[in-house]
Amino acid sequence: MSHDKDYSTVFTQELTGNYTSSTLYPTQKYHGIFNPTGSPTSDKFISSLSVALLVIFFLMLRSSASPFLNPMGEARKAASSSFYFSLSFFLYTWVISSTVLTIIPHFSSHYNGVIAAALFFPMFFSSIVALLFGRLIIRSIFYCLVRSGIYQSRERIESTDDNSWSQSIGYLKPPKMVAFHRPFRKLAKSAALLSISLSLLHAHCWSRTLSVFKINKRNNAGAICRALFSPFATNEDGADEQTIWILWIITLSMMLVVFAQDELNGYHCRSDNAGFTIHFRKTKSRRKSSITDDDLDMDCNRSRSKNQSNESSTRMIFRRANQLEVPRDTLPMVPWLSLFAAHSVLDIFISLKVFMGRVDARLMHPALQGQKHSGMLQNKNKDTKSKVHSSVVKYLQEKYPGCIYDYSTSEKKDLWFDFMADCGDGFNSSYQVARLLAQRHITVTRNGKEHRLPRGDFLVIGGDLAYPEPTEASYEKRFFRTFEDAMSPPPSFRRNKIATNKLDICVDGWDEKLCFNGTVGEHSHEKYLGPSTFVVPGNHDWYDGLATYSRFILHRDFLGGWLMPQQRSYFAIKLPGGWWILGMDCALSADIDIEQFKFFADIADTAVGPSDAVILVNHEPHWVTDFDNGKKGDNLSERNITELTEIHLRGKVRCRLAGDLHHYTRHVPLSRRKKAQSQRRVRSYSLDRMSKKIVSGDFKRKPDNFEPFTEDNKPHLIVSGGGGAFLHGTNTFDRDIKVGPKGIEYTRVVAYPNEATSTCLGWLNMYQFRWRGWRCDLIFAVTYLGIVSSFFPLCGIYEDYEQFNPNHELRLLFVWLARMVVSLVLRMISSEWYSLICFLGVLLMMIALQAPEHHIKPLQRYTLAFGHAFAHITAAITCLVFVQYVAEWAIKESIISLNSIERSPLTPNPNSLAGSIYGEYKTHFYPALRNFTHTDSSLLQGPFRNEFISYTASLIKVLIDFGNSCWDFLFSNVPLLKTTLKLFDLPSLVAQNHHEMCSQLCINGKECLFSHDSTIFQRISRKIFAPYVTGVTLYYIFIAVPLAGTIFGTWLAISLNVFKSMCDLAFSSLQIQHYKNFVKLHVNKDGELEVYAIGMRKVPTSWVKDPFFEGDCSQQKNLSVQPSWTFQCPSKWIPANSQNKAFNPHVIDHCTIPKRRIKGS
Repeated sequence: MSHDKDYSTVFTQELTGNYTSSTLYPTQKYHGIFNPTGSPTSDKFISSLSVALLVIFFLMLRSSASPFLNPMGEARKAASSSFYFSLSFFLYTWVISSTVLTIIPHFSSHYNGVIAAALFFPMFFSSIVALLFGRLIIRSIFYCLVRSGIYQSRERIESTDDNSWSQSIGYLKPPKMVAFHRPFRKLAKSAALLSISLSLLHAHCWSRTLSVFKINKRNNAGAICRALFSPFATNEDGADEQTIWILWIITLSMMLVVFAQDELNGYHCRSDNAGFTIHFRKTKSRRKSSITDDDLDMDCNRSRSKNQSNESSTRMIFRRANQLEVPRDTLPMVPWLSLFAAHSVLDIFISLKVFMGRVDARLMHPALQGQKHSGMLQNKNKDTKSKVHSSVVKYLQEKYPGCIYDYSTSEKKDLWFDFMADCGDGFNSSYQVARLLAQRHITVTRNGKEHRLPRGDFLVIGGDLAYPEPTEASYEKRFFRTFEDAMSPPPSFRRNKIATNKLDICVDGWDEKLCFNGTVGEHSHEKYLGPSTFVVPGNHDWYDGLATYSRFILHRDFLGGWLMPQQRSYFAIKLPGGWWILGMDCALSADIDIEQFKFFADIADTAVGPSDAVILVNHEPHWVTDFDNGKKGDNLSERNITELTEIHLRGKVRCRLAGDLHHYTRHVPLSRRKKAQSQRRVRSYSLDRMSKKIVSGDFKRKPDNFEPFTEDNKPHLIVSGGGGAFLHGTNTFDRDIKVGPKGIEYTRVVAYPNEATSTCLGWLNMYQFRWRGWRCDLIFAVTYLGIVSSFFPLCGIYEDYEQFNPNHELRLLFVWLARMVVSLVLRMISSEWYSLICFLGVLLMMIALQAPEHHIKPLQRYTLAFGHAFAHITAAITCLVFVQYVAEWAIKESIISLNSIERSPLTPNPNSLAGSIYGEYKTHFYPALRNFTHTDSSLLQGPFRNEFISYTASLIKVLIDFGNSCWDFLFSNVPLLKTTLKLFDLPSLVAQNHHEMCSQLCINGKECLFSHDSTIFQRISRKIFAPYVTGVTLYYIFIAVPLAGTIFGTWLAISLNVFKSMCDLAFSSLQIQHYKNFVKLHVNKDGELEVYAIGMRKVPTSWVKDPFFEGDCSQQKNLSVQPSWTFQCPSKWIPANSQNKAFNPHVIDHCTIPKRRIKGS
């Protein structure tokens, strides 16, 4: 069959109405299944039966193998991402496929690709119609079955009576099903995938010489072709072309069968019906089974005295019941480089500049609580005040209600507590940290050995509870939701409840005897046995003036299973062994206010003993940020804190904890060599894998008069901000810093992740920013188009290059390209004002992004900014030159034939790609489809003895006639296929309109490459200009946006790893959710503070419900159950791949901090 014919005759006859398929195309003989004149032969019937049996066997195999192929038991769902990804995939596929189909036939013999494209479009439209119609029928049948009561959902068993099945199985109302239109995107993807697969199969197996699908090795038929088309062979050479539609019907039927299975299994119900199970209604009594009623019960009141076999059986039922349940409505990491973040930044800016600074919430808290001033200690001398008695603490608690908490009154001589910060980001990382904090014990590895660490008696959170701004939605979804899943609150917990009296703890629904120690009915914090949490606000919590923090932290009772007793944004906690924790609120001023200063000074003067030790907790580690920003003298932060530590605490501060930087580091002070060598001791060490090399390297570079050991009465400085937010690297911060007005020298002995790992992660921006920061694509596209919009079209660019570089030398190519860039920039400066404004906007934006930092000099900063800006300008113009050059090259080399005659806008040019595809469709597929669909329905008429068969035949006749009418309407009356092909032919659209525009702009030999006559330009028809700009924009964005993302990511990587700057922007763009950390602290019996820093190299990204989870039981409001913090498995979700060792927590740092040393002691 020849495919080189001119299709102009076809279109001429169609336009005149004289077209008939019988005169233009030879009559084809159809055999086998579609033979209208005879029945298939016996051997063909056996072959078709074999295919049918294989299909049935495949469906049975899929049904039986699904539990093994999908071990986690997750319901099959569409791998649907955001709408942007689907749109991008569609546009990229459109541009690439149309370009390839236009160019390839001119350089190779792969003309089968055009034939495959001719098959794709009618098959795609037919697949959508067939899938929609089939799904409508399946959904209607299922709905009728559910409404009629034939199918019911299985409810949790309410009764333990063995006599009646109906008493132990309840029936629910019909489930709420997903709207029919919601999965339409999945349907379109399925139709496209099916059409693409069969089109590629056609291109691979079709023989243009034999006009059949190849099935013999002598014809170079592959194994796939022989396996699929041999059962349908019409002769010894191969199978008829309509066989491809047989495969389409078989595959389409399989897809509908799978959809019906999912529909009947309840996978199309809403999320609140997760795990919906369908079964036939049973009227007979329940058969005896090894599963007892105690096993079928959800076991909310399970006794601990059950034997091991029953408990194991119950847990196996839990595992089977919860196989399908996974966390829903979880949030990913915050996309900082996006329009969403820009909107948040605008809100934050307005809040800070317009509303903040007028009212300080820290000053309002004491006034609202009615601070009491008692004269209890007025007559006490200094010796009495220096001793910390319980009466002193009670006096301070009465004076400052809701601020001071005493954990030293318990019988235990040691105490564990936890610290974490920066937790309200993506669900995976935030929940993993909260889950480990909720466990009664965690097993960690240290020096290759396993250690068991208990849960802390309380948890201190160091701020930044939710990102990017403190809204109710972000607090609920990014902060409270993770902790509630990690350890559930009491059944009496309500989200809208406002705690008016936190001194009286409400634990309704929990067993009161297990929650409190002492007299029944006394619900004070001192008697509470469960874990508590104390929260200091961070800078992100202050962006709304602490309003959301006050509503959710100060006026709620529980954070998951942790009690929240505090009533102010700052607090003090007394620990055993003479240790204190002072939690400070530095707001956005990098310091505490006067009220806080008075509060902490009063505690230091009256309650903190001379040998006591203090742990200071605040959000931002100013000891790192001040040195990193080059602050000195009066510009240093924490002036009030410095006054407090030097005058009132006087060397009692032994440790400082902070977050804000999303990594882990620990700094220890350097001491000059004033003592003998034997007196030098290293009191801390790191268990980081590379810490020994890093620390030893630091020591070698130090002068001889410095040694890194802990100097007496100088605190350890710990940063632990790995509670869930994106990772910050450690490679941009100096190892050696000077702290405070006196410039006390500290060195970093631990960094997690270490500098080498942080540097490697920083380079990811070069090749991963494009897909990690895809939300910037719109910004890049608009910016680049704004720069080059005044240059369309570049008429004569092909001839200009041919004259400049006739021999196509590579060196002259770059010279010509540089000449074009410079010429167009000069043109932009001289006359193109719109492009010039965009150019200046890019330049100013790059200067603003390259913010001044301590590590980079001003000259380097401006050099980087200008280099970054000109890289984008050069890339924008280069992409324009390339697109315009290719358009004229395709015209000059006759790759694209121009349309020389006027025709309907919906009619493709016969010499274009659209005309070629439409011609192949008319030749190959239209006769077969017409023969297949236009079945002679009169054959169904005749004398039927059975009245039912007669009615059935009449119904089939009506359906066939309706199908024929629909097919004629879509593909004949409505120009659906022609219009689609016309729009699909993007290269011809661009080339044709480019030629017509240039023919008007360059009239009479005018120069139109570097300048345009504005009067002529305005006379160009919109019908020419609009399609041209649309087509060129698609090609331009296709090339420019990935290049822009690569340039921006490269700039971030170079700024980060070479110039040690842009840490926030570079790592926030990566959105790395791994390398999380938190700290467990232990006041041991010797009165020393042990610090265990726990790290996780990776966090799980897939979760399933824990089969041993007991939290559902704690939510039974009508029962008094044990508290969630007593459960062995308090967390709802566990990693789907729990065997991955990278998820296991390990000790990244361990040190022991003694109390302050007093001279002479």
